[in-house]
Amino acid sequence: MTKKILSVLFALLLSLSLFSGCSSSGDKEIDADALYSALKTELTFKDELIDMDMSAIMNFYFFEDANVIEKALVCKSASGATAEEIAVITVKTAADIEDVKAAVEMRVDDLAFNFENYVPAEMEKIENAIVKTAGRSIILVVADDVDAAQNVIDNYTK
Repeated sequence: MTKKILSVLFALLLSLSLFSGCSSSGDKEIDADALYSALKTELTFKDELIDMDMSAIMNFYFFEDANVIEKALVCKSASGATAEEIAVITVKTAADIEDVKAAVEMRVDDLAFNFENYVPAEMEKIENAIVKTAGRSIILVVADDVDAAQNVIDNYTK
């Protein structure tokens, strides 16, 4: 519980600068599976990424109500030595997008909190994390090459 409180406090302190990559892409629905696959295959990662099932996702993302999730495609660093992560989370209704986006933003704050002293070299990629909405989906990419990640996302959201 203390970790969650600290994460929330940290989120408040960094909220102005941390989410410079946040934006919205209107109401256009995306092919979440295709985008997720493209991000995994077209980007280069230092660590192997492993897919997570919903029970594992719930250990890392603090959704207010997981029942609003239609599909959650998430992979993260297998070793835990890097902050590398991809998430494409689709909600059932557009009304739930902001709550789930807030949970994704909290995940980025949690990564920052955990890596700040553990592997400070990972902070640049965390600070430049992409958090974007497109239709009913929220996209998160924590990677070294944010320009390449943004290009992949743009290919599926425009």
